[in-house]
Amino acid sequence: MPREGRHFTNRPSELRGYARIPEVPLRLPQNTKPEEKYPEHQKLQAVHDKSQEMGSFIEWLRNTKKFVFAQWLDVEYEDEDPFTGKKSKHTNNELVPQALHIEETLAEYFGIDLKKLEQEKQTMLEEMRQINKETQTQS
Repeated sequence: MPREGRHFTNRPSELRGYARIPEVPLRLPQNTKPEEKYPEHQKLQAVHDKSQEMGSFIEWLRNTKKFVFAQWLDVEYEDEDPFTGKKSKHTNNELVPQALHIEETLAEYFGIDLKKLEQEKQTMLEEMRQINKETQTQS
């Protein structure tokens, strides 16, 4: 079972202790290419190295250089005149710190749909379970 807050990936270094991957290749329906069945994983694989480098750089900026990511937002204020008690509203354009979720930001940048990616992972796991089950019954 994956640790809470982490996503299950197909990288061997992250699978240790979670599951045993069968040595049997996944069987795809005839005339189906892996990129057709798992398009989000194909996109992810194509940008993996670049994405890792960018993510490391963002982490370095935040942790080592203490950079804070911010966004310009219109912020509404309500003031009260101390003499008349009259309230007035006004808007200021301010730089507001933002939480930057690296995985979501990089996925958006590279055009990867994280929900579809997770669905593909679940499909892969189900296929692996089925193959494992079939392999065990044949033994």
